[in-house]
Amino acid sequence: MKKFGLLLIAAAAVFTFSSCNDSDGDYAAYAYFVTVKTMPGTDYYFQMDDNKTIFPGDKSRIGSYEANDGQRAILYFNLLSESLSGFDYNAAIYGIINIYTGAAKIMPQEQLDELADDKVSFIDGQLSKNYLTLRVAYPVADNSKHNFYLVRPEAPQAEPTHAGYLDVELRHDADGDTLGSSEYYYISFALDELQELLQDKQGLTLRVNTLNNGEKHIQITMR
Repeated sequence: MKKFGLLLIAAAAVFTFSSCNDSDGDYAAYAYFVTVKTMPGTDYYFQMDDNKTIFPGDKSRIGSYEANDGQRAILYFNLLSESLSGFDYNAAIYGIINIYTGAAKIMPQEQLDELADDKVSFIDGQLSKNYLTLRVAYPVADNSKHNFYLVRPEAPQAEPTHAGYLDVELRHDADGDTLGSSEYYYISFALDELQELLQDKQGLTLRVNTLNNGEKHIQITMR
């Protein structure tokens, strides 16, 4: 597993593989977006976006964690030397940060038109075969009120916005919570309903109602 350059963002989270300084100290050398997978009993493991798996062989640094199958998270970890049958990696876990988790939906245009379309700043995005993960910012006082939807109409326009890219929309429902200070968050969507449509595509064109520049159509290429 390679270490990549550190990308510092809010709450010390990272957007891709990252590495810390290799000097002495007890800290995580890696951080990665993962999906939580539950096992019989209370055990769980993590699946990375390239489908490789991480078993939490050492959880002594994190205390209890309530694992929910399908939850998206940022995982901070170090690799352990002992290998485990059935898993690609065995790891000491340093932190698990759950992030907003949703699923792409294909819906009739009239249903899509009923969704809220509150403004949100698009910072960056990462697209794998199975997940779209975004970093966004928006005014917030109570984040529990905010919901996000990744949608595509059942009968889209005849021509795509960008050739070779699938048009989708990000919808934001702030539930009236629009007057707080702007904060950065990650949101992630499973792409199960879009798999057939994505088979011959290079990526997604994401329509966003942005805070400062109105409606934008942003190309996100699949990694």
